[in-house]
Amino acid sequence: MSYIGYDVGFQKAFTMDEYTGAAGVSVYPLSSPKPLNERSILVVVDGIVQKPFYSYTLDANSDLKFDGTTIGGEMITITHLGRPVTMGVPSDGSIVSSHFSNVDFTFPANIQTGQGDQLTFQYDSTTPTATQGIIWDRGGGTDVYLRYNPTTNVLESNVTIGTGGGGGASSIDDLTDVDITTTAPTAGQVLVWNATNNEFEPGAAATSTDDLTEGTTNLFYTDARADVRATLRITAASIGNLADVDITTTAPTAGQVLVWNATNNEFEPGAPAATSIGGLSDVDITTTAPTAGQVLKWNATNNEFEPADDVDTNLTTIDQLGDVDITTTAPADGEVLKWVAASNKFVPGVAAAALSYSSSTFTGNGTLANYAIPTGHTVDDVLVFLNGVAQVPTTDYTIAATVLTFGTAPLTGQSIVFRFLPV
Repeated sequence: MSYIGYDVGFQKAFTMDEYTGAAGVSVYPLSSPKPLNERSILVVVDGIVQKPFYSYTLDANSDLKFDGTTIGGEMITITHLGRPVTMGVPSDGSIVSSHFSNVDFTFPANIQTGQGDQLTFQYDSTTPTATQGIIWDRGGGTDVYLRYNPTTNVLESNVTIGTGGGGGASSIDDLTDVDITTTAPTAGQVLVWNATNNEFEPGAAATSTDDLTEGTTNLFYTDARADVRATLRITAASIGNLADVDITTTAPTAGQVLVWNATNNEFEPGAPAATSIGGLSDVDITTTAPTAGQVLKWNATNNEFEPADDVDTNLTTIDQLGDVDITTTAPADGEVLKWVAASNKFVPGVAAAALSYSSSTFTGNGTLANYAIPTGHTVDDVLVFLNGVAQVPTTDYTIAATVLTFGTAPLTGQSIVFRFLPV
C-alpha cells in the first residue's frame, strides 16, 4: 500500500508552510531544513500552482521569493517535497579534524577546553608569514581583531588592550618603567621621570611653570621663556630701539617721517614725500605760477617741468603749427600746402592739375602700322581697341617715343581707338 507524503517507517509528513499574502511583500521565510533548490518545493497561490524559476526563486537565505509582490489576502501554500530527517547525534570523540572541510564555522556558544588544555592556532608552513588571529564581529560597528604577525613577532590589535583582569600588568607598578616600590608615593605626588634610573618615580607635582626645567627640545612653554620674550618686547617698546631705526643721531622734528637711508642701511627721520605736485624735485610752479588752461612742459635748460600754454588746445591759426610755414611765402588764392623735404615743412604751392584722359581715333587702310601719339606714354598707360576689341600691350602693339606700332597693320575699314590714361 502506498503512502502519499508519509514514510512507512517513520510516518512523518512533508513539511508545509502556509501564509496569507501581505500587500507589497515578495519574500516569505521557509521552514528548516531549507529546500535545496526551487524544484524542491511546490508553491500554490489561491489554488494555482506556481512555476519554479519563473514565478518564484529562492533568495540567498533559501527563502521563497516571488518574481513580483503579493497583493494581499492570497492563500499561499508551500510544500517541501522531501520528508524531515531526524539527525543523529555523533558520539563523543567521534569527530576528528579530517571530518572538517576548509570552511568557516559559527559557534552559538562558548568554546571551552579542559583543565590544562589550550586552544591552538596551527602554523601554516605554506604561508609562514600570514597573520593569524581572532575577530570579534560587532555587527554594524567596527570589528575588533587580535592577531599574531609572525614577521614582526608582535600581537596586533585595532583597539587598546587593557591590563586588568588577567595577563599583563594589573598595577601601574607592574610596568617595567615605573617604580613605586623603592619609594612609596604619598598624597598629592605624581610620577616624575628619573633619567638616571630610566623610570618614572613618585615626586612632587609642579606648582608653576617656574618649576619646569628650561630645555632646548622640550615642548612646554615656561615662565622663564615668557619672561625673556616679554623683556624683549618691553625693551623694543620704543621704535628707536629697533636695530634698523636711528632716531638718535638726528632727532626727528614735527611732521617728519622715517625714510630709508640705503647708505646707512637704516630708517632715519626725514621730510615726508611730496603732498603736492610742486613738491616734486623736477617740477617748478613757484618761479612762474601756472594760470588757467596751462600745462606742465619740460624745460630742457632747467631740467624741470614748468607751467606753459598748451599749444595743441590754444591754436588760433595753422601757421602756429611747428611744421607749417605760411609766413615766408604767403599763400595765394587756390593754392594748397605742399611738403618741402628741404625745410621739413608744409608751404603754400599750386595744386596738381586734375587728372583726365584723352583719346584718338583712326581707320585702318590695310597697310599703315605706325600711328603718332602724344609724348610721355608707354604701353602701360595706352589702351588700344580694334573694332572695340582690346589689344594686348607689347604682343599686339609697341610704343617708342611718340609712335605706336601694330604688329600687323589694321585691316581696311577697321575702327582704331587709342585711350591715353593720365600720367
